[in-house]
Amino acid sequence: HPEFSGYSPGTIVKQADAVLLGFPLMLNMSLSTRQNDLRIYEKVVRETGPAMTWSMHAIGHLEIGESDQGELYFNRSYKPHVTKPFYIWTENKQPNFGAVNFITGMGGFLQSVFHGYFGVRVYLDK
Repeated sequence: HPEFSGYSPGTIVKQADAVLLGFPLMLNMSLSTRQNDLRIYEKVVRETGPAMTWSMHAIGHLEIGESDQGELYFNRSYKPHVTKPFYIWTENKQPNFGAVNFITGMGGFLQSVFHGYFGVRVYLDK
């Protein structure tokens, strides 16, 4: 899925967006499309992308049974963003913290546990 009409593959992006079609939007797509979305966009997210991006990649990989990749992105979603001495979440990696006490990053972490590792899904019609 192109990020937007006219997106040129390989162009650097700030954060997860097309990957969100699989979760939380749960757009019906083939396994190969889901895999391609994850593989394409994990290569082009800028190095200074925000914490919650990697949570969505973790959920995607765990959802399709790629536990090693899921673990890689789960760890990337929080380890570089939790700062000592009080373990406060930050938007970006050190030393350019971005937003401090970054609730969105914490939420992404929790989502990756519940929706990634536990596989919980909420449907309006079920």
